[in-house]
Amino acid sequence: MSGLAKLTAVATVVVQLAVAPARGATDDPYADLSQSWDRFAAVYGRVVQDYYTEVSPDTLMLGAIEGMLARLDAYSQYFDRQRLRQLREDTAGRFAGLGITVSRVEGYPVVVAPMAGTPAERAGLTTGDQIVAIEGLDTRSMPLDDVVDHLRGEPGTEVTITIRRPGVSAQARQVTVRRELVNVPSVALVDQFKPGIGYIGMRQTRFSEGTAAEVADALERLLADNVNALILDLRGNPGGLLAQATQVAELFLPRGAPIVSVRERNDRRAELRRSQRKPLAGELPLAVLIDGGSASAAEIVAGAIQDNDRGVIVGATSFGKGSVQTIFELHEGGNSALKLTTARYYTPSGRSIHRDAGDEAGSELLVLRVGDRRLPLRGLFQALAGASSGEDASDRLLARFDLNHDEANEILGTSLEELLRKAVVDDAAADDSLAPQRPHGRYVTRAGRLVYGGGGITPDVLVSQPVVAEYVAELQRRGLLFAAVVEHVASDSVRMAALTGEALDEELLRALKAYLQRCPDAPRFEDEPLRALRAVRQSLESVGLLGPLEQVLAQIEARIVAAGSSGDPPERVREQLLHYLRSHAALRLRGRAAELRASLEGDPCVQRAIEVLADREAYRSVLAVAGP
Repeated sequence: MSGLAKLTAVATVVVQLAVAPARGATDDPYADLSQSWDRFAAVYGRVVQDYYTEVSPDTLMLGAIEGMLARLDAYSQYFDRQRLRQLREDTAGRFAGLGITVSRVEGYPVVVAPMAGTPAERAGLTTGDQIVAIEGLDTRSMPLDDVVDHLRGEPGTEVTITIRRPGVSAQARQVTVRRELVNVPSVALVDQFKPGIGYIGMRQTRFSEGTAAEVADALERLLADNVNALILDLRGNPGGLLAQATQVAELFLPRGAPIVSVRERNDRRAELRRSQRKPLAGELPLAVLIDGGSASAAEIVAGAIQDNDRGVIVGATSFGKGSVQTIFELHEGGNSALKLTTARYYTPSGRSIHRDAGDEAGSELLVLRVGDRRLPLRGLFQALAGASSGEDASDRLLARFDLNHDEANEILGTSLEELLRKAVVDDAAADDSLAPQRPHGRYVTRAGRLVYGGGGITPDVLVSQPVVAEYVAELQRRGLLFAAVVEHVASDSVRMAALTGEALDEELLRALKAYLQRCPDAPRFEDEPLRALRAVRQSLESVGLLGPLEQVLAQIEARIVAAGSSGDPPERVREQLLHYLRSHAALRLRGRAAELRASLEGDPCVQRAIEVLADREAYRSVLAVAGP
């Protein structure tokens, strides 16, 4: 079939799909479709016929599809075979593979943790193993999404990987692992941080097909332990399935309580979803934790809890993704699909929490290509601005652009200079008339408390997160803290497992110092004024203004150095280093659950939630209606 014939066939299908839904006589967005299609077909035909070299019709059509969707919002996307498979895996909460998460440390992909009961765990893979080859392919500098693609495959097939275990042996060895279906849990941790206060952690997970069942199981376990209050941690959770969000909310809300309403364009279809079951959690005091990485389904749950006055919302303002996407499989043998924003959702009080989308791709001139996606560069920087840590930055990318963890890590591992170099001008995006307007307004909860629309969910109890020092953030971002701990623990895991308290802290700091001394390009700690001064110098130099100020800056730097610096980080930075080092040590020695517990020690958001739940008068006062 010729290129034009293919185009005609596709056009026929598109038009048939477009006009299929029943609409009113005056609701005809396709009135100009024929003229627009003629214009597109004319350009397409001219390119196919007269361009200086042959161009694949599929390439042209993909470019046309991407350009069209780029004029909409950041959540409407075309999925090819590979990305559709990833979408299905995220939705189902399972994939066919080995059961490991990977990150990049100094060039090589490294096993972050094997999941319990998976082929990776049975094969003896452990935290910190370097994957130096997959089926003979060198993995150094291989993009993480390519690493994941090579590791995953059909259940029952085998893959041979070559691993090296730092701290144990420099010799690489081959391991052959049979792939299986692996379930990805939505509930990462179930625990009690204080007697009587249960904790359900859904941090940095997704709402997939089994999420509600997992939360119900966690609740039943905690109730069996006679807890008298609950914490539901939704920080960094980018959302997922609307149906699962509704079912999770039902576990806490009384039967008949409104959860969410969904409205399509011009209100042609509106649906209000209410709780259909008796809640497992009864009326136990509840705190829901959110932050800037909480989005979509996570916001639906938090909004339902807040508007029904069922619990207190603690943390930072959520991301603000108040739209609903529908997946349309295309007629290509099930190998492609369209994810399209088809509705907005509203919390029980009637508010939309959707954030201003003016900085999304529809109005962005500079975009960054990530796979077959176009991310607005301005929106990318806005999402990362003010991030308190690498994890916070990753959460924000997941929420704002619906990326997966590998894609987010690739962006965070790219220098600013490289990001700018990769950015391209999207000339078609100059017209921002399609950008939706930010909703505003004052609304009231069931009990009459005042809440606001637009820009995410504002917590009832705001908790500021401490800003992570740039030195610590860079070490964590590059995986050097992780690598130092893994190597040291591997060299003497029995002794390290016996250390606690100050003895463990001092051992971890010594291990880090020794590791960094062996890394020639590792960042060295400098006092914050000196680091800030050098950043100013680099900025001035990049715009050609350094010359006249060079001498002045040199004098300032000399004074800072003369004032003396031991080169050792102050107590604030030392504690931040230890926070990450302890978490990595717990992961290597005792597994993922222990790491999550360690990472929550001293967490200001968790501590504030515990304070409110432990003081019933304070809990009731948060949910009380303010006087006139």
